[in-house]
Amino acid sequence: MDTLPLLAASLAYGPDTPGLGRWLQAPADTDEPPAVRARRQQLARHATTAARLATLQRQGWDLVAITDARYPSLLRETADPPGLLYCRGDWQLLQQPQLAMVGSRHGTTAACRHASDLARALAAQGFVITSGLALGVDGAAHEGALQSGQTIAVLAHGPDRLYPARHRALADTLVRDGSLLVTEFPPGQAPLPALFPQRNRLISGMSRATLVIEAALRSGTLVTARLAAEQGREVFAMPGAVHNRFARGCHQLLRDGAEWLECAEDVTAVIAAPHPAPADTTVHRENDTDHPLLRSLGDETRGLEALAAQTGLSAPELARQLSELELSGAVVRVAGGYRRSAW
Repeated sequence: MDTLPLLAASLAYGPDTPGLGRWLQAPADTDEPPAVRARRQQLARHATTAARLATLQRQGWDLVAITDARYPSLLRETADPPGLLYCRGDWQLLQQPQLAMVGSRHGTTAACRHASDLARALAAQGFVITSGLALGVDGAAHEGALQSGQTIAVLAHGPDRLYPARHRALADTLVRDGSLLVTEFPPGQAPLPALFPQRNRLISGMSRATLVIEAALRSGTLVTARLAAEQGREVFAMPGAVHNRFARGCHQLLRDGAEWLECAEDVTAVIAAPHPAPADTTVHRENDTDHPLLRSLGDETRGLEALAAQTGLSAPELARQLSELELSGAVVRVAGGYRRSAW
């Protein structure tokens, strides 16, 4: 059902109705009866809404009502589902199995790398990766998912704006490549701080599980994890270095019973993948045994500064290589730095 035209038609009047537009825009008449003035103000609001909806439709937005078969079934089961969703892109993704991936806006290089790699691996197995289009981990998750599958970005504002502005190109790419933008907020709504927790309940509510990559102890990311738990969904948390304040939220979640998260297999061991990865595409740990960085680690725990001095690698390149080795299970983060796995 094409909801936008029906909703616009139901408003009955628009600014182009002969004679009505001038009346709607006329200054208030002091002799005008209160009932007439109230009706005129109501029609003016309806005309503005109809014009906004028509503009959104031209931009590719559609409305999905809670009574619509397209509405995400998991979200409908939550305690406070929104009545309407504004959607731009492939709305069929709403019914696909989703995994929420969230983390700090100030995510470390390693965390963003983890998010991108993990999203790519899980999207390749048929999961839709759902996140909030924020800077840091969210953006990395969207970008990783687009490399092998699809993603949903849930916005904390109306459909007629884009926040953060730095992710406008990412949002356009996302829609162009067959993914989806979603918001429950009407046109004109700015991204106010109070709306982000409300947005977060959609991210967790549409998803089978929430994967926390990196989070401070007081953060919106932990709010999303708490909402997921309240909605009866699985929560996974990726451990980090003990001196990293953006990992402390994950450590708290793990102490509270969250599932351990290092790689895609940790997720698919709990939640069956729609399209399991073929055996011959699995990353085998033995392929990493000759990695130069592993030889530098030896059998000791080494910090980033010591590894950088020993290998001569730049900090970004060192972080990239450590992230790859950590995702493959060849190294683990421990107090004081990194060490080789025990296998």
